[in-house]
Order: sequence, then C-alpha cells, then structure tokens
Amino acid sequence: MKSGVYPVFDLRFKVGTNGSASVEDDMKIVAEMETFSVSVDGNVEEWTPMNTEGWARRLMTGKSFTVSLNGKRHQGDPGNDYVAGVAWKKGLDCSTKGEIEFPNGDKLTFDCVLNVTSPFGGDSINVSGLEFEMQSDGKPVYVPAANALEELTFVCDAGAVSGTQIAAVVPVLTAGNSYMYKINGALPAYGEDVTGKGWAAYTLGEDIPVAAGNTITLIEVTVANLARKGGLAAAVVA
Repeated sequence: MKSGVYPVFDLRFKVGTNGSASVEDDMKIVAEMETFSVSVDGNVEEWTPMNTEGWARRLMTGKSFTVSLNGKRHQGDPGNDYVAGVAWKKGLDCSTKGEIEFPNGDKLTFDCVLNVTSPFGGDSINVSGLEFEMQSDGKPVYVPAANALEELTFVCDAGAVSGTQIAAVVPVLTAGNSYMYKINGALPAYGEDVTGKGWAAYTLGEDIPVAAGNTITLIEVTVANLARKGGLAAAVVA
C-alpha cells in the first residue's frame, strides 16, 4: 500500500471482456492507454423558499461519472481488442463492468456503458489510436483497502465422480468459519452478508457440479455468513 502523491500510471483501470456477465478473470487492463481522466457530473436541484429571504437552497439529487481513455490500438491485447470491437455494437452489447485500482489498495467497481469514439485512425505516420469512454450505469461500489477481502489461493482438480473439486486452500480455514462457493460469481465486499445470494456451502474435497470453461469463486465466511476471504480459479473437469 502506498501513501502520498503518486503518478497517474500507478492507477490501474480494467474493463470486463465478457460484458455485464464479466467476473474477476474477465477484468482486463486495456494496454497502450496514454491519458486517463474522470469527470463527475452532479445533478443539483435548486429552490428558493420564502423563509430564506431570497437565498437559494440546493440539494445534490443525483450523480454520474465518465472515465475517458485515449491511447493506441494494440491488436492481440484482450482488453484493447474487446473495447475496439464494441465500436460496432449497440444496446446491451455495449454494457460491461469497469474497475479502477488505486495505489493505496482502494478499488472502485462499477457497471458501465462503453462509448468507443475512435477505434482506429490518425495521420499516416502515426501509430493507430483508440479512444473510448466508460460511462457509469448505476451506483458504483468504492471498497477501501482496509475492507478488501483477504485473498484465498487454490487450484481446482477434476471431481472424483463428476465436475470439479478443491482439495487445499491457502491460507487455511479460520476456526469457526466455513467455505461457500458460486460458479462464475463475483467476489463480495469484506463483511458483506451473502445469505440468500446464491452461495452454496462447501467442504474441501467435495465435487462441484460444473462444466469445463467455468470459474469457481470460493469465499470464507463467518457463522453469520459475512465474507472474510475470497478467491477464484478455473474449474478443471475430467
């Protein structure tokens, strides 16, 4: 974790390469970006009641923000390719997820609409460019570093009968806690109550019914189902 001033290149921005269904493994940095800016648009309502003797009152009633990125077109980079391809799409095919990681460990995650303003082009002697905006779609989630889940590291193996399974996790399970899993699930926030949100209880070594090509999200929770640790790994199926 860093403190004090920092250069802009210490900010890490990511885009979901599987649209609105993107999970952690789908979040990719867009290579070759040179400039990066964020603008916040606040909706302020103003009124002048009789009792303020002509002095206006104001209230912030809504907000949105836009992340603008400009750089070079890099064919073969997953993030760069995904963004460039959205230039020719519309509707929900332009919706995805975004993420900004700050040098101190804080993270901003959000749903967004990709507005690609220039998928390529420039002077004949320029490197072809790529310019786009990530326009917020709904309320973002700001996760302070102190509230981030501790990372769980694990590898999936083929299940004993079918599907996949997990044999060992690092660090080991905290006394009194338990594991829960979800297929292609996003990691919850630290302390989030995951009750009724589609998470299933899991004991190491049990088979998880899943097909190849999916991701297993594993979390450690307290007796009250509050998330404490989490991680993701690709399912391995025989």
